[in-house]
Amino acid sequence: MRAAFYVSYDANSLASLKNHYKDIDLLIPEELHAVTADGALTVVDYVRYETVKVGPQEAYGRLREDKLHQWMRSINVEIPTMAMLNNYDGAAWHMKEMVEMLTNPSARANLIRDTCNTRWNHTKRASWSNFEQMPDKNQPEYREFIGELAPALHAVGIEGDDSAAGARR
Repeated sequence: MRAAFYVSYDANSLASLKNHYKDIDLLIPEELHAVTADGALTVVDYVRYETVKVGPQEAYGRLREDKLHQWMRSINVEIPTMAMLNNYDGAAWHMKEMVEMLTNPSARANLIRDTCNTRWNHTKRASWSNFEQMPDKNQPEYREFIGELAPALHAVGIEGDDSAAGARR
């Protein structure tokens, strides 16, 4: 399988995708974000350069209007995708807030619920979590989160990242 990552904040990412989309089997776009301690789902609007707290339906609506999805519609192509969930807001990694969210069961439940309730189109087959700069001491909370997220995603027909491999220091 040939997979490719995509980020909206780098124009070269879309240019590269346009040149190579026929060569990939799976696209992993950075789309969903968790940058607050309360576990709110957020999206980054790279046109206005703002991070916006959204509900699941609004997340889908905003994402389908980004440059990536506009381009795919313009050429009438649907690339199988695995949405990436991370702790980046377009400018910085939110490690402190991520740790607070991971240590709060209610906040974790909020993020899991909203991630699972995000309206996915049929090309979204999975979700990948990529929380950067996770302190070693919080790896157990991260693994617990993944242990809760993966089965919740599976229950709604979406493959989840079953490993803690997405956590990086």
